[in-house]
Amino acid sequence: MIAFLRGTIQNVLSSSVIVDVSGVGYEVFMTDKMCSLCATRIGREVECVVHHHIRDSALDLYGFESQEEKEMFCALLSISGIGPKVALSILNAAPLSLLKQAIADQDSVILTKVSGIGVKKAQKIILELKDVAVYDSGSAHDRDVIEALEGIGYSRSQIQRTLRALPDSAMSVEEKIKRAIQEMGKESRGHI
Repeated sequence: MIAFLRGTIQNVLSSSVIVDVSGVGYEVFMTDKMCSLCATRIGREVECVVHHHIRDSALDLYGFESQEEKEMFCALLSISGIGPKVALSILNAAPLSLLKQAIADQDSVILTKVSGIGVKKAQKIILELKDVAVYDSGSAHDRDVIEALEGIGYSRSQIQRTLRALPDSAMSVEEKIKRAIQEMGKESRGHI
């Protein structure tokens, strides 16, 4: 899988950018904001985080200005009925922080402005992404904890719920992992 690209901007199309990486031109679909930024930098170097989307009929690249934006795009793709073009349109609808806040506040207005997203689909997006929006794992410290716990089989929503419940103290990654496992173990025993 391709995780990022670094190359020279050769051309900007309506919703994509052609990036020359060592003589190979990659078409990378981007948000309107990124396309506009790249249009001012033709001939200059760009580096972007990339999602490599594989389908039966195509291999497409989607570029983002941050890992956080890519994570939101991938979270949107995990929702039944949301494809990459719609996910990109949702990211075009508002800045990422505003989009996350709208999801956390269960405000569907921004989402329903996107072509193809009605009230029901907006509510489905809000329901499925509420944990992503409420617990913004922005720190590298928390991302390490989440990755470690996902690696041993816990779901992201369960991890995020547990981390929100932990006291805000200066725990190391190892301490936080250990404490989260204890809390999730108590939760599991409570359901037996």
